[in-house]
Amino acid sequence: MGKTNIMSAEELSEDDVMVTLSEFVVTSGGERRIEVDIDGKLHSLEPRPIYEFERDLVDNIIEASIDSSVSGNAVPIKGRWIHGWLNAKGEDYINNTWHGYQYFLKYLEAITGNVENISQYNRSPGTYDSMYRYLLVLEDIGLVERYRREEVSEDEYDFNVPEEFRTRTFLRLTGSYEGNERLWNNPIGSVYGQDEEPEVDDEPQEAQTEPEPEESSVPDTGLGQFTGRTDETEEVESSGSYNLPAEDASITEFEDIDQIPVFIQNNFREALENAYEKSPVQIIGAGPEDIELGRVSITGPWAAGNAVPGETPLDLFIELTNNSQEMNPGFLTGSIAITLPEILQSDNPFESVFPSYDTQASYSSSYKSQLKRVVTRGEEDVYYSYDSQSIEEVE
Repeated sequence: MGKTNIMSAEELSEDDVMVTLSEFVVTSGGERRIEVDIDGKLHSLEPRPIYEFERDLVDNIIEASIDSSVSGNAVPIKGRWIHGWLNAKGEDYINNTWHGYQYFLKYLEAITGNVENISQYNRSPGTYDSMYRYLLVLEDIGLVERYRREEVSEDEYDFNVPEEFRTRTFLRLTGSYEGNERLWNNPIGSVYGQDEEPEVDDEPQEAQTEPEPEESSVPDTGLGQFTGRTDETEEVESSGSYNLPAEDASITEFEDIDQIPVFIQNNFREALENAYEKSPVQIIGAGPEDIELGRVSITGPWAAGNAVPGETPLDLFIELTNNSQEMNPGFLTGSIAITLPEILQSDNPFESVFPSYDTQASYSSSYKSQLKRVVTRGEEDVYYSYDSQSIEEVE
């Protein structure tokens, strides 16, 4: 079969790993590093040893691919790797966990490329935000916990990083892998009753060039900001009939465009309370009284100017702001993306134009990067900003 000898009851040294990953080695500042490609954007990682559990995991993946019908993208990796990583290290902060996963996938790619009878694994690590969401859901179901934070000195960075971003949130295990395999391998499906998206992402991913904010408020980005919000209900003024083109319509041609945030705000509190009531997991962190509607952006065909009135749903991307010192509940962004469209459609003053609504949500700390991710999945890299009251391109 020509199978590469990959098993050993010990970790693989950094020097040996560099030999294995030689095709991905680059030199930066006189130092050898491992290059990774995320959506065509290259960045590099510091070399490290490969842990024993990572070698075992690679061997298990290869055996599953050879000996069973489970192969390729269907073999679960992320959850098993996260458990092994935290078990081996005792604790780690979120950004370093994401980098560790990137490194492991390069090792998996190199090893499987030398094994006959199976395809080479070339999986995307996803974005920092996708790893963050995965970890939050693992926390919601009691498998990991964020238990301490660490302020990082500005001296540790090679570039200027705002003070509010210089915080590391550390995780540790609270649940075993044995007996919880489905929860680790498909936490989103376990929580929301649907299969998780494949780990091989067909969506654009942004290379991380600076530390991501964790659990902190960020300065105004100007991305589709809706200001002057209030919990009081305002009357939505709907014209009823609209003079829109039959196709290739843009949101800027919709006469009552300024009423859309009002409509969302009027229904946000009910959607929020429903999301908390229907939570399939124990709620950890901020309560519904702490969460408010923040920025509202319009994405998709209506922003790109290729919508069909009466047929094309209105794609919304909303911000959730947490006004407490409690952690952001991991379940909420996914839950409110379900409850809010249902309520908007039940009493829809714009039904003749927008027959339905598709909503995605993000907390303030990742709103900018998540909006960019959502927008760049479409054919046009544009969205409607309520801040500038115009169509904007993502940067």
